[in-house]
Amino acid sequence: MSCLPIQLVSSEDAWNAAKYSRDLLGGLSLFGLAELSTARRMMDAGHYVAGALHRDGYRLLRNGGAPLLQKSWDDWTAEILIRQHGPSRRNTVSPATVDLHVTNHRLAQTRSRYWRASGRGAGHVGSINLGTLICSTAYGAIFNLTHPDSAPMMAMAVSESGTLWIDRASNPGTWDEHSPSPIDSQTTLELLLTYQGWGCAGRFLQDVLQDDAAMSAAVQNYYQRIERGQLACLISDGLPRNLAVVASAYGLL
Repeated sequence: MSCLPIQLVSSEDAWNAAKYSRDLLGGLSLFGLAELSTARRMMDAGHYVAGALHRDGYRLLRNGGAPLLQKSWDDWTAEILIRQHGPSRRNTVSPATVDLHVTNHRLAQTRSRYWRASGRGAGHVGSINLGTLICSTAYGAIFNLTHPDSAPMMAMAVSESGTLWIDRASNPGTWDEHSPSPIDSQTTLELLLTYQGWGCAGRFLQDVLQDDAAMSAAVQNYYQRIERGQLACLISDGLPRNLAVVASAYGLL
């Protein structure tokens, strides 16, 4: 395979296989140049991306050696993490990927009625790999940091696609049928409760149920069982039950 600055990965299986593959990105010979570790290349790429996002208020932190760009405003925190994904090859392949995360500091209060202490952080809003934003059918993207175009491509993708996703995920007041929420239905419902109130959240839930008869039946079944005391009003792994839990906790149905 010819050397590429970026490789889009189409499936979860291929994504997991790339953690152990040395052949995904091909090879770019850099003879005559001093060898740089992948960690050093990731930090250099982090500085490049940080320069591109400086005007947006992001600052570069060290996160156990992996570059982390962070921005906090009002109730929100956005993080852009550059991390190694797969084995490196001396001076030919240094594979890295970019994950985006958004948290909200008021969300924990909304979730306090039903959140499991052992679950993910109560303020977690959403996470996504940059590759999915570059191409909606991709599971993720891997950058070969030995390629001279990789850091500029990474910075451009974060600036154009990554920050747009972060802006949309952190603006519940702008969500409507023309500009829908980019995050899952449960978290969308919870953020609407937090910022737009009971009425707006209830209308969103009704729209979700009207669009999917099977989902509606499952949510109603869980809701009735919770209301009768047959099922704990606690978050689980399934979306229908979780929507029913939120609806029961806040009287949305």
